[in-house]
Amino acid sequence: MIYTMIQHYRKKYLLIIIIVMLSLVTHSQKLNTLNVAILLYNDVELLDFAGPAEVFSGCFNVYLVTKDGKPITSMGFAKVDPNFSIDKVPSPDIIVLPGGRSVPTSDEKILDWIKTNQHRGTYLMSVCNGIYMLTKTGLLENKTITTHHGAMAGLQEEVPSAKVLKNSRYIDNGDVITTAGVSAGIDGALYVVSRIKGIKEARRIAEGMEYHNWEIADGHIGYQNEYIGKLRSQALDHATGKKVTAIRKEDIKVIPYEGEFENSFEEFRKQNKLKEAIYVLETALKFYPGSFSFYNNLAQMYKANGMRSPSTSETYKKMFAEEKVDEAIALYDADQKLFPGWKIIEERDLIGAAYESSQKKMYKNAIAILAFGLKLYPNSSALLVNVGIAYENTGDKKAALDYYQKALAVDPANERLKTYADQLQKEISGN
Repeated sequence: MIYTMIQHYRKKYLLIIIIVMLSLVTHSQKLNTLNVAILLYNDVELLDFAGPAEVFSGCFNVYLVTKDGKPITSMGFAKVDPNFSIDKVPSPDIIVLPGGRSVPTSDEKILDWIKTNQHRGTYLMSVCNGIYMLTKTGLLENKTITTHHGAMAGLQEEVPSAKVLKNSRYIDNGDVITTAGVSAGIDGALYVVSRIKGIKEARRIAEGMEYHNWEIADGHIGYQNEYIGKLRSQALDHATGKKVTAIRKEDIKVIPYEGEFENSFEEFRKQNKLKEAIYVLETALKFYPGSFSFYNNLAQMYKANGMRSPSTSETYKKMFAEEKVDEAIALYDADQKLFPGWKIIEERDLIGAAYESSQKKMYKNAIAILAFGLKLYPNSSALLVNVGIAYENTGDKKAALDYYQKALAVDPANERLKTYADQLQKEISGN
Protein backbone atom coordinates (compact mmCIF):
# COMPACT_ATOMS: atom_id res chain seq x y z
CA MET A 1 0.00 0.00 0.00
CA ILE A 2 2.81 2.42 0.91
CA TYR A 3 4.60 1.88 -2.38
CA THR A 4 1.42 2.30 -4.45
CA MET A 5 0.48 5.57 -2.74
CA ILE A 6 3.94 7.03 -3.22
CA GLN A 7 3.72 6.19 -6.91
CA HIS A 8 0.43 8.06 -7.30
CA TYR A 9 1.08 11.01 -4.99
CA ARG A 10 4.63 12.06 -5.70
CA LYS A 11 4.09 15.57 -4.32
CA LYS A 12 2.22 14.55 -1.17
CA TYR A 13 4.40 12.03 0.60
CA LEU A 14 3.41 13.03 4.08
CA LEU A 15 -0.17 12.03 3.44
CA ILE A 16 0.95 8.45 4.06
CA ILE A 17 2.45 9.11 7.48
CA ILE A 18 -0.65 7.88 9.27
CA ILE A 19 -0.56 4.65 7.26
CA VAL A 20 3.09 4.16 8.15
CA MET A 21 2.35 4.96 11.78
CA LEU A 22 -0.38 2.36 11.93
CA SER A 23 1.41 -0.34 9.96
CA LEU A 24 4.82 -0.15 11.60
CA VAL A 25 4.63 -1.30 15.20
CA THR A 26 7.24 -0.72 17.88
CA HIS A 27 9.08 -3.62 19.48
CA SER A 28 7.40 -3.06 22.85
CA GLN A 29 3.99 -3.05 21.19
CA LYS A 30 4.74 -6.34 19.46
CA LEU A 31 5.62 -7.91 22.77
CA ASN A 32 2.24 -6.88 24.16
CA THR A 33 0.11 -7.83 21.13
CA LEU A 34 -2.39 -10.61 21.79
CA ASN A 35 -3.66 -13.09 19.22
CA VAL A 36 -7.40 -13.16 18.57
CA ALA A 37 -8.78 -16.14 16.62
CA ILE A 38 -12.29 -15.74 15.20
CA LEU A 39 -13.90 -19.07 14.34
CA LEU A 40 -15.95 -19.13 11.12
CA TYR A 41 -18.26 -21.70 9.55
CA ASN A 42 -20.82 -21.71 6.74
CA ASP A 43 -23.84 -19.47 7.44
CA VAL A 44 -22.08 -17.62 10.26
CA GLU A 45 -23.75 -14.27 10.97
CA LEU A 46 -21.72 -11.51 9.28
CA LEU A 47 -21.86 -8.87 12.02
CA ASP A 48 -21.29 -11.48 14.73
CA PHE A 49 -17.69 -11.86 13.58
CA ALA A 50 -17.09 -8.63 11.64
CA GLY A 51 -18.01 -6.42 14.62
CA PRO A 52 -15.54 -7.99 17.07
CA ALA A 53 -12.94 -8.21 14.29
CA GLU A 54 -13.21 -4.46 13.72
CA VAL A 55 -12.76 -3.76 17.43
CA PHE A 56 -9.94 -6.18 18.14
CA SER A 57 -7.99 -5.22 15.02
CA GLY A 58 -7.53 -1.79 16.60
CA CYS A 59 -5.02 -3.15 19.12
CA PHE A 60 -4.52 -6.91 18.68
CA ASN A 61 -3.42 -9.39 16.04
CA VAL A 62 -6.65 -10.79 14.54
CA TYR A 63 -7.04 -13.79 12.25
CA LEU A 64 -9.94 -15.80 10.86
CA VAL A 65 -10.08 -19.56 11.38
CA THR A 66 -12.16 -22.39 9.93
CA LYS A 67 -12.12 -26.05 10.84
CA ASP A 68 -10.25 -27.11 7.69
CA GLY A 69 -8.82 -23.78 6.50
CA LYS A 70 -11.22 -23.67 3.55
CA PRO A 71 -13.35 -20.62 2.60
CA ILE A 72 -16.87 -20.30 3.97
CA THR A 73 -19.95 -18.33 2.96
CA SER A 74 -21.57 -16.00 5.48
CA MET A 75 -25.32 -15.43 5.27
CA GLY A 76 -25.47 -16.95 1.82
CA PHE A 77 -23.64 -14.17 -0.03
CA ALA A 78 -20.35 -13.15 1.61
CA LYS A 79 -17.48 -15.49 0.79
CA VAL A 80 -14.67 -15.36 3.33
CA ASP A 81 -11.19 -16.84 2.97
CA PRO A 82 -9.74 -17.69 6.41
CA ASN A 83 -6.16 -17.24 7.48
CA PHE A 84 -5.75 -20.65 9.10
CA SER A 85 -7.30 -24.00 9.92
CA ILE A 86 -7.71 -24.88 13.59
CA ASP A 87 -4.81 -27.34 13.18
CA LYS A 88 -2.35 -24.68 12.01
CA VAL A 89 -3.60 -21.58 13.80
CA PRO A 90 -1.08 -19.62 15.92
CA SER A 91 -1.73 -20.02 19.63
CA PRO A 92 -4.69 -17.72 20.42
CA ASP A 93 -5.07 -15.61 23.55
CA ILE A 94 -8.73 -14.92 22.77
CA ILE A 95 -11.18 -17.02 20.74
CA VAL A 96 -14.37 -15.45 19.39
CA LEU A 97 -17.31 -17.78 18.78
CA PRO A 98 -19.87 -16.00 16.58
CA GLY A 99 -23.44 -17.15 16.03
CA GLY A 100 -25.26 -18.07 12.85
CA ARG A 101 -27.76 -20.41 11.27
CA SER A 102 -25.65 -23.56 11.52
CA VAL A 103 -23.61 -23.27 14.70
CA PRO A 104 -21.30 -26.35 14.94
CA THR A 105 -22.56 -27.46 18.34
CA SER A 106 -21.72 -31.16 17.83
CA ASP A 107 -18.45 -30.98 15.91
CA GLU A 108 -16.07 -32.80 18.23
CA LYS A 109 -12.94 -31.47 16.55
CA ILE A 110 -14.04 -27.86 17.02
CA LEU A 111 -15.25 -28.45 20.57
CA ASP A 112 -11.97 -30.16 21.51
CA TRP A 113 -10.04 -27.23 20.04
CA ILE A 114 -12.08 -24.80 22.13
CA LYS A 115 -11.66 -26.80 25.35
CA THR A 116 -7.94 -27.40 24.82
CA ASN A 117 -7.27 -23.70 24.39
CA GLN A 118 -9.49 -22.70 27.30
CA HIS A 119 -7.64 -25.11 29.59
CA ARG A 120 -4.32 -23.52 28.70
CA GLY A 121 -5.61 -20.01 29.55
CA THR A 122 -7.28 -18.72 26.37
CA TYR A 123 -10.24 -16.41 26.90
CA LEU A 124 -13.47 -17.32 25.13
CA MET A 125 -16.01 -14.78 23.90
CA SER A 126 -19.28 -16.01 22.43
CA VAL A 127 -21.56 -13.79 20.36
CA CYS A 128 -25.30 -14.36 20.02
CA ASN A 129 -26.16 -18.07 19.69
CA GLY A 130 -22.48 -18.87 19.21
CA ILE A 131 -22.67 -19.67 22.92
CA TYR A 132 -24.22 -23.02 21.96
CA MET A 133 -20.72 -24.19 21.02
CA LEU A 134 -20.01 -24.07 24.76
CA THR A 135 -23.11 -25.78 26.11
CA LYS A 136 -21.63 -29.28 25.76
CA THR A 137 -18.17 -28.37 27.02
CA GLY A 138 -19.05 -27.93 30.69
CA LEU A 139 -17.54 -24.44 30.61
CA LEU A 140 -20.87 -22.72 31.32
CA GLU A 141 -21.84 -24.67 34.42
CA ASN A 142 -22.94 -22.42 37.33
CA LYS A 143 -22.03 -19.28 35.40
CA THR A 144 -24.06 -16.16 34.61
CA ILE A 145 -24.45 -16.03 30.82
CA THR A 146 -26.41 -14.37 28.03
CA THR A 147 -27.28 -14.75 24.36
CA HIS A 148 -29.71 -13.45 21.71
CA HIS A 149 -33.11 -12.76 23.25
CA GLY A 150 -34.71 -15.36 21.00
CA ALA A 151 -32.38 -18.11 22.22
CA MET A 152 -32.52 -17.55 25.97
CA ALA A 153 -35.19 -20.12 26.81
CA GLY A 154 -33.40 -22.86 24.93
CA LEU A 155 -30.07 -21.90 26.50
CA GLN A 156 -31.51 -22.22 29.98
CA GLU A 157 -32.74 -25.72 29.14
CA GLU A 158 -29.31 -26.66 27.78
CA VAL A 159 -27.47 -25.41 30.87
CA PRO A 160 -29.88 -25.56 33.82
CA SER A 161 -27.16 -24.75 36.37
CA ALA A 162 -26.40 -21.41 34.68
CA LYS A 163 -28.16 -18.13 35.25
CA VAL A 164 -29.28 -16.74 31.88
CA LEU A 165 -29.41 -12.98 32.24
CA LYS A 166 -31.67 -10.74 30.13
CA ASN A 167 -31.06 -7.11 29.18
CA SER A 168 -27.27 -7.31 29.37
CA ARG A 169 -25.08 -6.63 26.36
CA TYR A 170 -22.27 -8.81 27.70
CA ILE A 171 -21.30 -10.78 30.79
CA ASP A 172 -17.77 -11.37 32.09
CA ASN A 173 -17.09 -14.55 34.06
CA GLY A 174 -13.33 -14.17 33.93
CA ASP A 175 -12.24 -16.71 31.34
CA VAL A 176 -15.58 -16.85 29.51
CA ILE A 177 -17.31 -13.72 28.18
CA THR A 178 -20.76 -14.09 26.61
CA THR A 179 -22.66 -11.42 24.68
CA ALA A 180 -26.21 -10.84 23.56
CA GLY A 181 -27.24 -10.89 19.90
CA VAL A 182 -25.44 -9.73 16.78
CA SER A 183 -24.30 -6.12 17.40
CA ALA A 184 -23.67 -6.91 21.08
CA GLY A 185 -20.47 -8.61 19.95
CA ILE A 186 -19.08 -5.11 19.41
CA ASP A 187 -19.94 -4.18 22.99
CA GLY A 188 -18.37 -7.34 24.34
CA ALA A 189 -15.21 -6.85 22.32
CA LEU A 190 -14.89 -3.25 23.50
CA TYR A 191 -15.26 -4.46 27.07
CA VAL A 192 -12.50 -7.03 26.56
CA VAL A 193 -10.25 -4.27 25.18
CA SER A 194 -11.04 -2.13 28.23
CA ARG A 195 -10.13 -4.97 30.56
CA ILE A 196 -6.83 -5.67 28.83
CA LYS A 197 -5.76 -2.23 27.55
CA GLY A 198 -7.89 0.17 29.62
CA ILE A 199 -11.12 2.10 29.22
CA LYS A 200 -9.42 4.93 27.31
CA GLU A 201 -8.22 2.55 24.61
CA ALA A 202 -11.69 1.03 24.30
CA ARG A 203 -13.24 4.47 23.93
CA ARG A 204 -10.63 5.45 21.34
CA ILE A 205 -11.60 2.43 19.24
CA ALA A 206 -15.32 3.04 19.75
CA GLU A 207 -14.90 6.66 18.65
CA GLY A 208 -12.99 5.60 15.55
CA MET A 209 -15.86 3.27 14.67
CA GLU A 210 -18.39 6.04 15.45
CA TYR A 211 -19.93 3.63 17.93
CA HIS A 212 -20.83 6.41 20.32
CA ASN A 213 -23.38 4.69 22.53
CA TRP A 214 -21.07 2.10 24.06
CA GLU A 215 -21.02 2.13 27.85
CA ILE A 216 -19.16 -0.29 30.06
CA ALA A 217 -22.18 -0.25 32.40
CA ASP A 218 -24.31 -1.94 29.71
CA GLY A 219 -22.72 -5.25 30.65
CA HIS A 220 -22.57 -7.41 33.75
CA ILE A 221 -19.10 -7.82 35.22
CA GLY A 222 -19.05 -10.82 37.47
CA TYR A 223 -15.27 -11.07 37.63
CA GLN A 224 -12.51 -9.05 39.23
CA ASN A 225 -8.86 -10.00 39.30
CA GLU A 226 -8.11 -11.11 42.87
CA TYR A 227 -5.02 -8.95 43.17
CA ILE A 228 -6.83 -5.85 41.89
CA GLY A 229 -9.37 -6.23 44.68
CA LYS A 230 -6.57 -6.39 47.26
CA LEU A 231 -4.74 -3.47 45.63
CA ARG A 232 -7.82 -1.26 45.88
CA SER A 233 -8.10 -2.05 49.58
CA GLN A 234 -4.39 -1.33 50.07
CA ALA A 235 -4.75 2.00 48.27
CA LEU A 236 -7.53 3.04 50.63
CA ASP A 237 -5.46 2.03 53.66
CA HIS A 238 -2.35 3.77 52.33
CA ALA A 239 -4.27 7.01 51.83
CA THR A 240 -5.26 7.05 55.52
CA GLY A 241 -1.70 6.46 56.69
CA LYS A 242 -2.05 2.80 57.56
CA LYS A 243 0.98 0.59 57.06
CA VAL A 244 0.61 -1.52 53.93
CA THR A 245 2.63 -4.63 53.14
CA ALA A 246 3.09 -5.08 49.41
CA ILE A 247 2.04 -8.40 47.95
CA ARG A 248 4.91 -10.27 46.31
CA LYS A 249 4.59 -10.95 42.59
CA GLU A 250 5.23 -14.63 43.12
CA ASP A 251 2.18 -14.80 45.39
CA ILE A 252 -0.15 -13.40 42.73
CA LYS A 253 -2.01 -16.16 40.87
CA VAL A 254 -3.03 -14.07 37.85
CA ILE A 255 -1.10 -10.91 36.99
CA PRO A 256 -3.61 -8.16 36.11
CA TYR A 257 -3.66 -6.65 32.65
CA GLU A 258 -2.67 -3.02 32.16
CA GLY A 259 -6.32 -2.22 31.59
CA GLU A 260 -7.34 -3.63 34.95
CA PHE A 261 -4.83 -1.36 36.68
CA GLU A 262 -5.85 1.63 34.59
CA ASN A 263 -9.55 1.13 35.17
CA SER A 264 -8.98 0.99 38.94
CA PHE A 265 -6.97 4.20 38.73
CA GLU A 266 -9.74 5.86 36.71
CA GLU A 267 -12.33 4.96 39.35
CA PHE A 268 -10.28 6.58 42.09
CA ARG A 269 -9.56 9.61 39.90
CA LYS A 270 -13.24 10.18 39.19
CA GLN A 271 -13.88 10.09 42.95
CA ASN A 272 -11.08 12.66 43.40
CA LYS A 273 -9.17 10.17 45.54
CA LEU A 274 -5.76 11.33 44.36
CA LYS A 275 -3.62 9.48 46.90
CA GLU A 276 -5.37 6.23 46.10
CA ALA A 277 -5.01 6.85 42.36
CA ILE A 278 -1.28 7.55 42.77
CA TYR A 279 -0.80 4.38 44.81
CA VAL A 280 -2.44 2.28 42.10
CA LEU A 281 -0.31 3.83 39.33
CA GLU A 282 2.97 3.53 41.24
CA THR A 283 2.17 -0.11 41.91
CA ALA A 284 1.13 -0.72 38.30
CA LEU A 285 4.47 0.56 37.03
CA LYS A 286 6.23 -2.21 38.95
CA PHE A 287 4.39 -4.65 36.71
CA TYR A 288 4.44 -2.58 33.50
CA PRO A 289 7.52 -0.31 33.63
CA GLY A 290 7.19 0.57 29.95
CA SER A 291 3.63 1.93 30.09
CA PHE A 292 3.40 5.45 28.64
CA SER A 293 -0.17 5.72 29.85
CA PHE A 294 0.76 5.00 33.46
CA TYR A 295 3.61 7.53 33.44
CA ASN A 296 1.47 10.26 31.87
CA ASN A 297 -1.40 9.63 34.27
CA LEU A 298 1.00 9.61 37.21
CA ALA A 299 2.48 12.95 36.10
CA GLN A 300 -1.03 14.43 36.04
CA MET A 301 -1.84 13.01 39.49
CA TYR A 302 1.40 14.34 40.98
CA LYS A 303 0.58 17.80 39.67
CA ALA A 304 -3.04 17.64 40.87
CA ASN A 305 -1.79 16.59 44.32
CA GLY A 306 0.63 19.53 44.52
CA MET A 307 3.71 17.38 43.99
CA ARG A 308 6.67 18.02 41.69
CA SER A 309 5.86 16.42 38.35
CA PRO A 310 7.31 16.05 34.85
CA SER A 311 5.59 17.35 31.74
CA THR A 312 3.00 15.19 30.03
CA SER A 313 2.78 14.15 26.39
CA GLU A 314 0.12 16.84 25.84
CA THR A 315 2.61 19.53 26.84
CA TYR A 316 5.09 18.29 24.26
CA LYS A 317 2.44 18.00 21.55
CA LYS A 318 1.50 21.63 22.12
CA MET A 319 5.14 22.76 21.93
CA PHE A 320 5.68 20.79 18.72
CA ALA A 321 2.63 22.43 17.16
CA GLU A 322 4.00 25.85 18.11
CA GLU A 323 7.36 25.10 16.43
CA LYS A 324 9.14 25.04 19.79
CA VAL A 325 11.08 21.86 19.20
CA ASP A 326 14.31 23.12 20.76
CA GLU A 327 12.42 24.20 23.88
CA ALA A 328 10.71 20.82 23.99
CA ILE A 329 14.06 19.03 23.85
CA ALA A 330 15.41 21.19 26.67
CA LEU A 331 12.29 20.52 28.73
CA TYR A 332 12.58 16.79 28.11
CA ASP A 333 16.21 16.79 29.24
CA ALA A 334 15.26 18.69 32.40
CA ASP A 335 12.39 16.29 33.10
CA GLN A 336 14.67 13.30 32.71
CA LYS A 337 17.13 14.69 35.26
CA LEU A 338 14.35 14.95 37.84
CA PHE A 339 12.45 11.85 36.77
CA PRO A 340 15.00 9.53 35.15
CA GLY A 341 13.55 6.70 33.12
CA TRP A 342 10.03 8.09 32.89
CA LYS A 343 8.47 7.22 29.55
CA ILE A 344 6.29 10.11 28.46
CA ILE A 345 6.55 10.53 24.67
CA GLU A 346 5.52 7.66 22.40
CA GLU A 347 6.66 7.15 18.82
CA ARG A 348 3.12 7.67 17.58
CA ASP A 349 3.00 11.06 19.38
CA LEU A 350 6.11 12.15 17.52
CA ILE A 351 4.92 10.87 14.15
CA GLY A 352 1.51 12.42 14.67
CA ALA A 353 3.05 15.79 15.58
CA ALA A 354 5.28 15.65 12.50
CA TYR A 355 2.25 14.85 10.35
CA GLU A 356 0.37 17.87 11.69
CA SER A 357 3.37 20.12 10.94
CA SER A 358 3.68 18.74 7.43
CA GLN A 359 -0.02 19.34 6.76
CA LYS A 360 0.79 23.01 7.42
CA LYS A 361 3.86 22.73 5.15
CA MET A 362 6.15 23.26 8.14
CA TYR A 363 8.54 20.61 6.86
CA LYS A 364 11.63 21.75 8.79
CA ASN A 365 9.63 21.56 12.00
CA ALA A 366 8.47 18.06 11.07
CA ILE A 367 12.06 16.95 10.44
CA ALA A 368 13.18 18.47 13.76
CA ILE A 369 10.42 16.59 15.62
CA LEU A 370 11.35 13.31 13.98
CA ALA A 371 15.08 13.89 14.59
CA PHE A 372 14.28 14.36 18.28
CA GLY A 373 12.27 11.15 18.13
CA LEU A 374 15.27 9.27 16.75
CA LYS A 375 17.29 10.30 19.79
CA LEU A 376 14.68 8.55 21.92
CA TYR A 377 14.08 5.64 19.53
CA PRO A 378 17.22 5.29 17.37
CA ASN A 379 16.13 1.94 15.92
CA SER A 380 12.61 2.95 14.93
CA SER A 381 11.99 2.11 11.28
CA ALA A 382 8.73 4.10 11.46
CA LEU A 383 10.54 7.28 12.42
CA LEU A 384 13.28 6.73 9.85
CA VAL A 385 10.76 6.24 7.05
CA ASN A 386 8.91 9.38 8.05
CA VAL A 387 12.09 11.46 8.11
CA GLY A 388 12.68 10.27 4.55
CA ILE A 389 9.15 11.25 3.54
CA ALA A 390 9.62 14.68 5.13
CA TYR A 391 12.86 15.26 3.21
CA GLU A 392 11.15 14.31 -0.05
CA ASN A 393 8.58 17.00 0.62
CA THR A 394 11.43 19.52 0.80
CA GLY A 395 12.77 18.22 -2.50
CA ASP A 396 15.88 16.64 -0.99
CA LYS A 397 15.73 13.17 -2.52
CA LYS A 398 19.27 12.21 -1.53
CA ALA A 399 18.57 12.82 2.15
CA ALA A 400 15.28 10.95 1.78
CA LEU A 401 17.00 7.95 0.23
CA ASP A 402 19.57 7.94 3.03
CA TYR A 403 16.82 7.61 5.64
CA TYR A 404 14.93 4.97 3.64
CA GLN A 405 18.12 2.93 3.53
CA LYS A 406 18.60 3.38 7.28
CA ALA A 407 15.03 2.17 7.78
CA LEU A 408 15.75 -0.88 5.63
CA ALA A 409 18.82 -1.64 7.73
CA VAL A 410 16.49 -1.85 10.73
CA ASP A 411 13.66 -3.59 8.89
CA PRO A 412 15.14 -5.47 5.90
CA ALA A 413 11.89 -7.41 5.38
CA ASN A 414 10.04 -4.28 4.22
CA GLU A 415 9.89 -5.23 0.53
CA ARG A 416 7.65 -2.33 -0.53
CA LEU A 417 10.04 0.21 0.91
CA LYS A 418 12.98 -1.57 -0.72
CA THR A 419 11.24 -1.43 -4.10
CA TYR A 420 10.56 2.26 -3.72
CA ALA A 421 14.07 3.04 -2.47
CA ASP A 422 15.55 1.24 -5.49
CA GLN A 423 13.39 3.29 -7.83
CA LEU A 424 14.33 6.53 -6.06
CA GLN A 425 18.01 5.58 -6.39
CA LYS A 426 17.56 5.22 -10.15
CA GLU A 427 15.88 8.61 -10.39
CA ILE A 428 18.68 10.28 -8.48
CA SER A 429 21.34 8.65 -10.65
CA GLY A 430 19.41 9.57 -13.79
CA ASN A 431 18.77 5.98 -14.96
